[in-house]
This record gives sequence, structure tokens and C-alpha cells, in this order.
Amino acid sequence: MNIRPLDQVSISEVFKEAWQKISGFKGVMWGALIIYFVLTILTNAFNFSLHSHILNFIIVLALYPMSIGLRMMGVKRVRDVEVRVGNVFECYKNFLPLCGIFLLIMLIVFLVALVGMIIGIVLHAISPLLMFVWATLVGLTIIYLAVGFIFAAQLCVDKNLGVIDSLTLSRRKVGQHWFKVFFTYFFCGLLILLSALPLLVGLIWTLPWGYCVLGILYRDLFNS
Repeated sequence: MNIRPLDQVSISEVFKEAWQKISGFKGVMWGALIIYFVLTILTNAFNFSLHSHILNFIIVLALYPMSIGLRMMGVKRVRDVEVRVGNVFECYKNFLPLCGIFLLIMLIVFLVALVGMIIGIVLHAISPLLMFVWATLVGLTIIYLAVGFIFAAQLCVDKNLGVIDSLTLSRRKVGQHWFKVFFTYFFCGLLILLSALPLLVGLIWTLPWGYCVLGILYRDLFNS
């Protein structure tokens, strides 16, 4: 396992290492992904018949630890730790703090958007240009926070931190390498999207690769 400070690693090096890690990992990762996709489809199909926004929110919250479990499988792989399909369920032991992190992030983003909208209405009465500039700043702030908090849930599970400590540490460490993290995520997502174009076949390789990319970012960022 090769851990280097993130500022000493290029995005291409992250991608290259992640590609080397998918050998022997694809089957396990896809086993977990299929379980997650099936449960997501079944629960949403059930909610579709009820048309309940509250139930939809509960479903999202209930499946959230599984999505973090998938990310932690990528972390385990890049640490050269044995990975099993059942690891997708491991994060349920941290269900309550993970719910706290999810809800607090949603609340912070909502409050930023709400305050931004109220001020934007006032600015629109003064100048549409001012409102546009303000709306752009609010949008960039939300993106900054979303990227900054992106590893909070993994820190909660991996290092057994509380809700506030996880959010604070994630924002602080990501903030030191914000553009590297953002552009790694951006290009990783773009490559996965492009790989899906030829009948989704490319996803067999790129989805497990993408989780390894996220795992490398987490491992090198938090030196663990």
C-alpha cells in the first residue's frame, strides 16, 4: 500500500493505481452493487404505488448506510484488505450517526439555499445583474460545501468519529486540496458516464474503478 500526501499525487496517478486495483475486485463489487440496486428498485417501486414523499425520504435514509458501505469497500480494496460482498451492510452499525451526518448536510445546504434565495429576491429588486452574481456565489458555496463534506460519512465509520467531528475533519482536510478532490471526482464521473454509452458494457470495469478512485482519495487524504 503506497500512501503519499495528496498534493504529491497527480489525478492520472490516482486513476492508474485505481485501475490496477480492480483486478479481482470487480466480481465482489458488482455483487454488492446488484444487492444495492435491487433493494433500491424494490423500495422505490413500493413507494411509487403510495406516492409518499415522507416514505421516499425514509427509504433514502434507510439505504444511505449501504451507499457508504460501497465506498468503504473501495477503501478496503486500496488498503489491500480482504473485501467481501457482505461489507456493503457493515455501515449499519453506525446507522444513527450516519443519519445525523446526512440530515445535517441536508440542513446546511437547505439553509444556505434559503438565505441565498431570500437575499436574491431583495437584490433582484435592485438589479437583476446583482441577483445573478449573488445566485452564482450561492451555487458555488453549495458546491464547495458538498465537496468539503464528501468524506464525512466514511470518517464516521472508519475512525468512529461523531457527527460534528466527521463533518469538521472532512471539510478541513478536503479544503486543503479542494480543487484536486473536485477535479478528480469530476473527471472520474465523466469517464464513467462515457463508458456507459456503448450499451453500458464499460460500467463492468469503470464502476469498481470509480470506487477505487474514491478509496485512494480518502486513503491519501487522511493518511490511513
